[in-house]
Amino acid sequence: MLTFPFFEIGAAFGCVPSHLAFAIMIGSWAAGVTLHFANRQKIKVQNKSVNNKSKNKKFASKKLSGKFAASAAVTGVAVILIFLIIETTFSIGGFSRNDTVNNARISIKNSTSDIIDYITGVDHDGSLKDGKLSSLGDRKIKDRHYLTVTMPYAMEDIYIKGYGGDVYTGSEWKQLDNYSDYNALFNQFEDICGVEAAEVSSALLARSKESTAFGNGQFIISNLRRTKDYAYTAYYPIASETVKADGDSGFTVTNKSKYSYYSYFELDSIYNIYSSDLINSDEFKRLWADYSSYVYNEYTDTIDSEKIKEITDSFGELNYAKAVDTVRKYLLDNTEYSLSCSPMPLNSDFVEYFLLDQKKGYSAHYASAAAVMLRECGVPTRYVEGYLITSETIEAAEFDKDNGISKVVDVTDRYAHAWIEVFSDKYGWL
Repeated sequence: MLTFPFFEIGAAFGCVPSHLAFAIMIGSWAAGVTLHFANRQKIKVQNKSVNNKSKNKKFASKKLSGKFAASAAVTGVAVILIFLIIETTFSIGGFSRNDTVNNARISIKNSTSDIIDYITGVDHDGSLKDGKLSSLGDRKIKDRHYLTVTMPYAMEDIYIKGYGGDVYTGSEWKQLDNYSDYNALFNQFEDICGVEAAEVSSALLARSKESTAFGNGQFIISNLRRTKDYAYTAYYPIASETVKADGDSGFTVTNKSKYSYYSYFELDSIYNIYSSDLINSDEFKRLWADYSSYVYNEYTDTIDSEKIKEITDSFGELNYAKAVDTVRKYLLDNTEYSLSCSPMPLNSDFVEYFLLDQKKGYSAHYASAAAVMLRECGVPTRYVEGYLITSETIEAAEFDKDNGISKVVDVTDRYAHAWIEVFSDKYGWL
């Protein structure tokens, strides 16, 4: 009884013993119980012979203790062997907690980790920090459970978009302060196209794909942290009563803990919205020109950095496609992917420090550098944080027990990822 709480606490934080170690522990518990009851029997025998002055009393007591110890040892070994035989024969491993109990357990685990981090001054698990770059050092994977995603059985990687950054300050990706100034522009998309501005960009993005692998378009997000106002959405989301478009870049939710939405999962549905007549109409062309002007005005802006500009100037004159390839090649040739990094020095620039001094980093470093360098080349970019669920992870995930079609993926900080969206004059945000 005294050891079980320590085992459960360790299991809650991912310290799960091997099957052999677990069998030995169970055997030890069984042996301990046997000794406990054996000791009680020994006391009863001794009490009966308390007035016995025989010389053989001490010998008999030792003999009785030896028998009890032998019984305990045999019991422990037998329990271990039985457990291992059952485990080998029937492949134990299908245990699962009730959803409510499991979510409560995860919430307690996450809260405890947060408290420990606060006390120790450590603020880095494997997740990212809504565009805050200055404190990013070593990325420590703690396998904290953030989301449970019930999703289509896709054969390709799925990017779950969360935070979107518009303005680079040198130490942070912030959102536009004057975003509301463009509401009138965004509303025109609904008037002309019948869909929200965020959906329009998603639809144009979908047109750039030859196909999608979604067999079912519904995503159900269980947000175990519930601290974010924005929705976690896979490309390409459709607004609903519970998941509402926020301008042209993201979505918000009314219920933070659990929400669902549908995605564009068939190209036919995209073309129904974006018919050739609509795209070629003068009204849409005017709207798209106004929207493109807004994008180039806000999303090519960056801080003045002579060092970064010197790098991008060496690339020469580049069109959109060439700029993307050149920046990608520069990063591959001149930096190294690593989870072990130092935080940027005080009063320095995050991208400069990554490119010119540290020269190693992970997704937040690469996404920030690519976004800034492409902006210097005149290509509009947006910084994005969220989660990357690979096709291998989807393949290994269990099917939803309710419908048997969707996959259920427990998303931890291990899947946290940053990337960029790049604006194409023809397709919108890619």
